[in-house]
Amino acid sequence: MTAEKSWISLNYSPGREGLGRSPWVFANADGGPLNKDNVNHRSLKPLLARAGLPNNVTFQILCRTHGTLLASKGVSPRAVQERLGRSNVRTTLQFYTEVVPSMRDAAVEA
Repeated sequence: MTAEKSWISLNYSPGREGLGRSPWVFANADGGPLNKDNVNHRSLKPLLARAGLPNNVTFQILCRTHGTLLASKGVSPRAVQERLGRSNVRTTLQFYTEVVPSMRDAAVEA
């Protein structure tokens, strides 16, 4: 068991008095993690339809888009990493920031 899982099990065990909370940002009624399929079908898909977006958009696509938009606005890679909750900046730079035309133009002008 990892240190993080040990800490969670010690501090968020079911039935512990006074906590009444979960280690998850968004938790189900029992305090556990949300089911991905439920979230997609009950929340994401209806929101995509209301926004007029294609129904094949995923949370991963939204996350990558968010990272790319932040980077294109000049936000530091470290700030983007923290915002996306990634463990290291290399992952952020490699997978979560796509090169957009404005970034390419800025590199040429530099």
